[in-house]
Amino acid sequence: MTSHAGWTPKLVGETLLAALEWARSTAGRVGPSGFVTSTERTRFLPSLEDHLREGWGLPEVADDEPGRRMRLGWSLAQIRLFSAALHWQGQYIALGSIETAHGLGDWLRCKIDHRSFDAAMSSRGFSRSHGFRLRDRGLSMIAQGLHRDRVPVPRPEGLADD
Repeated sequence: MTSHAGWTPKLVGETLLAALEWARSTAGRVGPSGFVTSTERTRFLPSLEDHLREGWGLPEVADDEPGRRMRLGWSLAQIRLFSAALHWQGQYIALGSIETAHGLGDWLRCKIDHRSFDAAMSSRGFSRSHGFRLRDRGLSMIAQGLHRDRVPVPRPEGLADD
């Protein structure tokens, strides 16, 4: 990531996506869990403390499992930034334009869940291009609000996943 002079819509989008990834990996998904078999419910997942107490060393992920990484934790600065970012849509957009908030929220949800933004927009009766205009307007409104409120821009490593 490069150094940023101030809040930009692009940086706001990156921060919101990182905050949602953090929330999902920390708290898990919300909503009904669906059907669960008894073997899934009783599956043993040892914690780091279990590994260390039993003398197993640090847990590892096999090389043949693409996409899985061990995450040791986030810095306090990242947690503060992500916690604040989860409120930005309500703070800077919702009262001004609920349609913009929905458009940005749909884009974020589609990015995080790897779903079709086109389908989300068409279910609202919007075109794809209108959806992107709503997203851009929402990110811009948040960037302007953060600038107005003099929210400090995170250092480049503040958003890094590693």
